[in-house]
Order: sequence, then C-alpha cells, then structure tokens
Amino acid sequence: LLIFPRVFVNFIMIIMGVLLLIAALELFATISWRRKFGIIPRFFYIFPLVLVISGVLVITQPFATATGVWVLCGAALVFYGIVELLSSSRI
Repeated sequence: LLIFPRVFVNFIMIIMGVLLLIAALELFATISWRRKFGIIPRFFYIFPLVLVISGVLVITQPFATATGVWVLCGAALVFYGIVELLSSSRI
C-alpha cells in the first residue's frame, strides 16, 4: 500500500465502478418489472443512466476519478467552513 498507492487506488476505484454498473442494472431491472403494474415516467430512467455513465467513467479513468472526488470533497469542506464563519458571525 505504501509502495504502490496508485495501484491500490485504481483497484478500489475499478471495484466501485463495477458496483455502480451493477446498481444501474438492478435499477433498470426494477423499473422494467414495475412497468407491468403501471406507467413509469421517463425521468425514472435518468438516475440509472447516470450510474452507467459514472461507472464506465470510473472504470476507464480510475485515478482521475479518485482525484476528482477528493477535489470535490475539499471544495465542499471550504464551502462548509465559509458558511459556518458567516453563521457564527451573525450570532
């Protein structure tokens, strides 16, 4: 782990990508099963489609995706800190 961190990160991200694809397939199966009982709106297909796209992206670009997730988490923490500073200054 300490010697080859990139290999470990790639392995974990590929597993996550496969899990995203499995979740998308399960959602598509559930939606098609529920169509037997009534009309399903088209926007129900958006989330499984996003899962398929993100799963393929994670599998094809595992290290870049992991980096992007950490950047997003960092930006969220900075935003949270700014909101906390603003809210504490109003008290």
